[in-house]
Amino acid sequence: LKPFWLKSCPQNGSPQFGVQMAVSGGKPVGSKKRKAVDVADGAAEAGGGPEAVDGAKLPAQSVPAFRAPDATEVLEIAQTRNLYRSNLFRLQLEELLQEMTPATASPGLEAALRALKGLLEGLSPRTIPEDFAAEFPGLAFHRRHPFPLAFGPPRRIDVVGGYLHGTCVRRDVQVDVALEMPPEAFQSKDYLSFRYTDKRAAYVGEVHRQLRDALAKGPSDGPLAGLALSLATVQGDVFRPCVRLSPGEGPGAGGR
Repeated sequence: LKPFWLKSCPQNGSPQFGVQMAVSGGKPVGSKKRKAVDVADGAAEAGGGPEAVDGAKLPAQSVPAFRAPDATEVLEIAQTRNLYRSNLFRLQLEELLQEMTPATASPGLEAALRALKGLLEGLSPRTIPEDFAAEFPGLAFHRRHPFPLAFGPPRRIDVVGGYLHGTCVRRDVQVDVALEMPPEAFQSKDYLSFRYTDKRAAYVGEVHRQLRDALAKGPSDGPLAGLALSLATVQGDVFRPCVRLSPGEGPGAGGR
């Protein structure tokens, strides 16, 4: 039911009542002319006159209760359906990631990473003789190759692992830094006879040697002061060595 309308009868002045009925999906009862007369009479009774009808403001349209999702929401819905398979599983995973994410990054660790990047970019090029085992006795090699290694600064230096994504599952914060060997260090046949594996190990050995010398000559109060440098293995594989920097007693030791 719509609100009833009231107007005076032109013959005897007695009030005349009427109710407009409307069905959902249909048209309201009454013609357009009848509606215009009702609005004009109501405005005249309010004292506004005919000009009040022209200057009257229409009521604001109601805001729809639902709207179409935007592109970001559509992507989240698709990920929930295709990747997570369940809304509950996604909520649990997001809550777990929030618990694993460190609140704030260590200023000392960030300064140490920037200083380490500068040292790696400034490594000196040199030609390593073909006898890698004699150059680096602490590393394991498959065999002696008749080709030297053209050592140079890494092509790329990237922070990888959980620290990059803000997820740390261990009590002590560990940062993984990946180095990409320069293209001049390789030859077309390096995929044969473990050449690539041995060149990678020799490259790590030379990085360790030059970093050790640079840290020994560095300032005593720098961000890398007090860090202990050593050689380690990746997942226990002796043919995959890595360089490890561990915090020591220095003021700049903020993480590993």
